[in-house]
Amino acid sequence: MLFTFHSKVRTASYDRDMNQIYQLIFNIYLKTPTGIKRFGYIKLHPKEYYTGGSTVAKWYPILGVADPIGSRHNVGNLLMNIEFISKDDFNDSNAYRKPMREGAKTMYDLRCFVYQGRNLPSADENGLADPFVRMHLMDKTAEHIIQRGQEVPEDKRDNRSSVRECTVNPVWYDVLEIKDISLPYPSELSMAPDIMLEIFDKDDGFFGDETEELMGQCKVCAISLLSLLL
Repeated sequence: MLFTFHSKVRTASYDRDMNQIYQLIFNIYLKTPTGIKRFGYIKLHPKEYYTGGSTVAKWYPILGVADPIGSRHNVGNLLMNIEFISKDDFNDSNAYRKPMREGAKTMYDLRCFVYQGRNLPSADENGLADPFVRMHLMDKTAEHIIQRGQEVPEDKRDNRSSVRECTVNPVWYDVLEIKDISLPYPSELSMAPDIMLEIFDKDDGFFGDETEELMGQCKVCAISLLSLLL
């Protein structure tokens, strides 16, 4: 999602102690056939916006509304720039930074070669776990296409790596792929959202249904892959 907007605060007088400054919260809503639904939010500490704001646009992760067990997952990203304008400059149009325009884009395929995990946290009563990996970029989730050097048949592909049972040091050698991603040209990949990798523990429910628990996650900046494209 790409938004450009201004929000004016008529009076803002704060103590230098950052703990006394309000947090900035963005609530994200989704229009559905049954009405407007809040599905996520971004919460920013004063250090992230009060010290003059950022000079370039930045991607912020959107946290989903808590599920029944109280956990929250990343449900997307919001590209925005935040700035404070002093009260004296409210009527000066030159005081505002000009909104960024959307640049040219090209199509990519993204592959992640998932090899091994080490010293993962235990998630089961036996001190072990049944881990698997998911990869997300924007609104797309990767497909499992290769398992230990063998191509996975199309009718058996899933949106996660294979599950490695009863281990906290899993060995996968799988490949996850997202096809047809529209992103900025390589020279502007700093505007691309982060690639999100998540590790889950798989469990079998009491009624035979499968459940999963988030064990951890990491982000990879698309700009860090620039050298592979040039």
